[in-house]
Amino acid sequence: MIKYRDIRFDHVLLAMIHEFTEQYGISGEKSYLFGFSGGAQFVHRFYYLHPERLLGVSVASPGNVTLLDPAMDWFTGIRDFKEQFGNDLNWDEMRRVPAQLVIGSEDNKLLESGKDNPFWLPGVDIAGNTRLERVRSLWKNWTSQGIQVQYHEVPGAAHEGVKLLPAVKAFFADILNTN
Repeated sequence: MIKYRDIRFDHVLLAMIHEFTEQYGISGEKSYLFGFSGGAQFVHRFYYLHPERLLGVSVASPGNVTLLDPAMDWFTGIRDFKEQFGNDLNWDEMRRVPAQLVIGSEDNKLLESGKDNPFWLPGVDIAGNTRLERVRSLWKNWTSQGIQVQYHEVPGAAHEGVKLLPAVKAFFADILNTN
């Protein structure tokens, strides 16, 4: 999650980047960001909050997704985004950032649903009941909003991050080679 009570994990990451860049005297204004599973949940929400800080973003196999849907509240949608975070989405910057969604073609295990799941919210399963369904929904959602996103389904891979890495590395290599 991007926040828990009064902790904003996006601010924690930004502080870590600042500390690192200060110590080593390098630029940290913009970064490439990748996350798998729970890390992917964080990464795509960080992308919504700070696209101006990103050179590229790769989101791999998130369990829960936040659709760019103004009809649903956070974290299933973005209706109350400004109330939650104090600013609006920066659509132009989001559309500028190269984005990738990657998942294994066999990452189709049913996810816990219902109120027994600690992350359950009304509408959380509107994007689907498996990671594969949810990533496909996120891809369609981003595409419908004009976000240029590459979608990669890795044949034969289940929820196995290591098997997704070649597609992620190729995505970032392409960005690096064009800049």
